[in-house]
Amino acid sequence: MIFNTRWFDNSRPDGIAVLEIHGRDPSCPGFVPLRRTSLTGSVSGPLADFTLTHTFRYSKEENPHVLEAVYRFPLPGDAAVTGIDVSFGDVTIHSVLKPRREAEADYRTAKAGKKAAVLVTRESPDVLTLRIAGILPDEDVMITTRYVQAGMPQKSGFSFRIPLTTAPRYVRGDERYSRHANGQPLAVLRDPGHRFSLSVSAGQAGLLESPTHTLARGPDGLFILAGIEVIPDRDCVLVWEPARHETRPACQVFSNGSEETHLLVLVSPPYESPVRYPREIIILVDHSGSMEGAKWEAADWAVEHFINGLTDQDVFNLCLFESSSYWFSRQPLPAREENKERAIRFLADKRSGGTELGVALEQALSQVRAAGLFSRNVIIITDGAVSDSARILRMADCESQRKDARRISLLCIDAAPNSNLVHQVAERGGGIAKFLSSSPQEEDITSALDEVLQLWDAPVVVGLTLAVNRDNLLVDRRKVKKAPDGKCHIDLGDLPSGRSTWVVVRAPPGPEPLHYELCGPGNSTFPVPVFACPAVSALFGARIVAELEYLVHADYPEKELLQQLAGLGYGPDRSGMSSPAAVYAENRMKDVRNTLQDLIIRESLRASVLSSETAFVAVRSEPGKPVEEEVIVPNALPDGWSESFVVTMPTGMKMSCRKSMAAGPGAAPVSGGGILEWIGGGGNAFIAQPDGTMKLEKRTVISGAGYDGTGNCRKPVPPSQAAITSFPVQQPAEYRLFAGTPVVMGDESVLFDSSRPCDAGKLPDSCVLKKLEIMVREQHLLRRTGIYLLLYVDDPVVPGIKIPLDDLLRHGGSRPLNIQRVRDELFRIVLVDPAGVLKKNSPVMEVIVR
Repeated sequence: MIFNTRWFDNSRPDGIAVLEIHGRDPSCPGFVPLRRTSLTGSVSGPLADFTLTHTFRYSKEENPHVLEAVYRFPLPGDAAVTGIDVSFGDVTIHSVLKPRREAEADYRTAKAGKKAAVLVTRESPDVLTLRIAGILPDEDVMITTRYVQAGMPQKSGFSFRIPLTTAPRYVRGDERYSRHANGQPLAVLRDPGHRFSLSVSAGQAGLLESPTHTLARGPDGLFILAGIEVIPDRDCVLVWEPARHETRPACQVFSNGSEETHLLVLVSPPYESPVRYPREIIILVDHSGSMEGAKWEAADWAVEHFINGLTDQDVFNLCLFESSSYWFSRQPLPAREENKERAIRFLADKRSGGTELGVALEQALSQVRAAGLFSRNVIIITDGAVSDSARILRMADCESQRKDARRISLLCIDAAPNSNLVHQVAERGGGIAKFLSSSPQEEDITSALDEVLQLWDAPVVVGLTLAVNRDNLLVDRRKVKKAPDGKCHIDLGDLPSGRSTWVVVRAPPGPEPLHYELCGPGNSTFPVPVFACPAVSALFGARIVAELEYLVHADYPEKELLQQLAGLGYGPDRSGMSSPAAVYAENRMKDVRNTLQDLIIRESLRASVLSSETAFVAVRSEPGKPVEEEVIVPNALPDGWSESFVVTMPTGMKMSCRKSMAAGPGAAPVSGGGILEWIGGGGNAFIAQPDGTMKLEKRTVISGAGYDGTGNCRKPVPPSQAAITSFPVQQPAEYRLFAGTPVVMGDESVLFDSSRPCDAGKLPDSCVLKKLEIMVREQHLLRRTGIYLLLYVDDPVVPGIKIPLDDLLRHGGSRPLNIQRVRDELFRIVLVDPAGVLKKNSPVMEVIVR
C-alpha cells in the first residue's frame, strides 16, 4: 500500500512513498546495500575524536542496477562534524562544506549529469541524512564521517553515548515544516540487515569500559566489541577513566596549538587522599507556591538525603523561604546525628507564600563562618521566579571579594526558568548553575536532584586555580582573577573525591609560549602536562552553532532573543539586526529567523562544522551511468520496542520512488504530527464543573485534509463544533507490581518488567508515575547491605533511577517520582545485590507505584 501523506499525520514526514511487501518475514530484510558501520578513533579525557565509516556494497546478482541510496543515521546531538570523505572503489573524493541550498543544488546537478555524488545534511541535532547517487554493483562505496564529541562527567571520568539507530519520533503539527520534523527513520526493522563494529583507543593512559556492550582488547591494544559486530539496535556507551595520581590531583591540558589557542583543562582527583576537607553548607529551599507539587516533593527528598550524608566534621544550616524565611538554626551547627534528625523534621514545614529569595540569601551570607579551612557553599533550590535580580547579583559580587567567601550555587527546577539570573548568580558567586525540568516527560526530578547534590561531596582539595601566563583569557562562566605578575588565575573550585572537573579556555597570542600551573591551598603547585588535541577548536565552534540553532526553535520574544544573541557576543553590529524593523510582528519574526539562519551558515563555515543550514557535498568529476533505482536503508528497531512499530513501518525496503523523490533533497515535508493533531496548539482544554467533573474540549480533528476511515476525504471541523466529553476527575491510582520473595539470578532480581507476559496489564500503557513504595516485612535483613533499586524507563540498558535500598527504607519505603510512561515504553524494576545478601536470606516484599 502507499501511505498517503495528505491523509495520515503519522505517515512519512519527508513525503517518500513506500511500497510494503506483504508476506515477508519481518526479521528477514529485503535488499539493503549498506553492509556495515564502523567506528574508529580515540577518547582522551572529555573529548573523543571519532571516524564513522559506512560501507555500501551489493553484488550484480542481488541487483544489476545503478542505485541511489538514502539513509537516516544518528550522531550524538553535541557532535561537531568536521569533514566527510567518499571513496567510489579506488577513487577518493573530499567533500566540501557549503550552504545547504547550494550543496543540494550541486547534488541534483551531478545526479542529472550522470555523475556519482554524495550529500550529507543534518535534519535534527542528532539525525543526519546520507544520499549517495551512482552506486555500482560489485563496487565498495565508503563514506567516512569525522566528528568530535564532548563527554558527560561520570564519577572521575567521562561517558560518551554513541547512538546506533534512529527511532520513530512524534512530531507536533505546528513543527511539521521545521528541519527537526525530518529527524525520522525512513524504515524500521528488527534486523535492518547491516551491522556495527568498533575499534577505539583510550588516550593518555586512560581505560575504556562500556555498560551497554562487552569490550575486548585487540592485539594492537585497541578496544573492540567482544562479538566483533552487532545489530545496531541500542546505543553504545563508552566510559573513559583517566590515569590518576595516587595522592595528589592530576591536571592535563588538551590544546589545539594554534596562535589563538583553544584548550581544555581536565583536573582529576587522586585515588587516595590523605585529607578530606570539611564542608560548611547552607541550604536554601524554596517553599513558595510556585514550587508546590512534584518540585516541592523532589526538593525535600533530595535535601533530606543530602543532610543524612553529612559527616561529623561538617557544619550546616537549613532555611525554608517563601514570603518569610524560616531558619533551622541561627548559625551553622555540627552535622551530628541529633542535629540532622531535627533538621529533617524541620524540613517537613508546609507553609507557603511568595518567593523572597534575596532576603534569605542575605541572611545566609551574613551568618557566622566556621573557623578553619572549609569548603564553603550556599546551595539554593528554587524555580528562580523572582524580580529583584539586581540586588541579588550585588550580594554575590560582594561575597566573592571575601577571602573566606561562600560559593553560591543554584539548582533551578522549572520548565521556563529565569536562566539569565541563575547563570549570573552562579558566575559571580563562583558556584554552579544547574537546570532541572519538573516535566514527567523528562528525567525523574528526584534522581536528578540527588545526582546534582553529590557535587558537594567532601572535597579532597579546596580553592584550586589554574595560572596561565596571559592577561586576557576567555573562559566560559568561570571567575578569572589577574595576579600582579601578569598571570590569570582561573577558578576551578573545590575538587570532590571521585569526580573530575574541566573547563574550556581561549587564550590570545602572546610574546611567550603558554605555561600552566595548577595551584592548591597553602600555595602548593602541581605539574601540568600538555597534549596536542586539534579537535578542541572544532568543539568550540560547534557549541556556538548549536546555541544559534537552539535560538531558531526556542520561540523567544524578540526582545529576549536579542538579549540571548548579545550573550553569545552578537550585538547589532555582528548579528545583522540593526536594520529598521518591519511594522508587523509576523514580518519582524520572519526577518529575525532569516538573520539567525544567515548567522548559522556564517559560523558553520567559519568553524568548518556541519549545521542544519549547511551540508557536505562531494561530486565525482567524470560522468558515469545514470541512476536507475532508488532504495532506502532501514534503521534497527530499538531493543525493547514493541513489534507494532515494525508493522506500522515498511517491512520491504526494495522500492522505486523516483516520482516521490523527484523534488530532490530539501523539499518541504508535507506531513508531521502524531496520529491525531490537536487544533489550537496541541493541548487538552480541561474546564472544572460544579459537580466535581471535568469537561474536556476534545479537538480530535486533523488540520488540513482529513480521512474518515471509509476512503472519503473530509473538511476540517471548526473548533466550535468539536466534541465535548465529560468524565469524573480521577484520583491517583495504585498499582501493585510485585509481591513475594525476590528470585535472584546472578546479582540481580527483576521485580517487574513490562515486556514479560506475566507482568502485562499490571501497569497502564500511558500514565504518570508519582510515587514508589516498597514494603519489606523484615527490614533489618536489608539494612546497610549495599542493595539498590534500579528503575529502567524506555532505555533497557542504562537505568533512569538508582536508589540505595537503605535510603528508601529509612524514608519509610516511600519515594516521590515524576515519570511519564507512554504506550509500548519499557518499564523495569530491578534489585541489585552485589554482596549476595538476598541469596542467603530473602524477605517478602511488595512494590507499589501510584
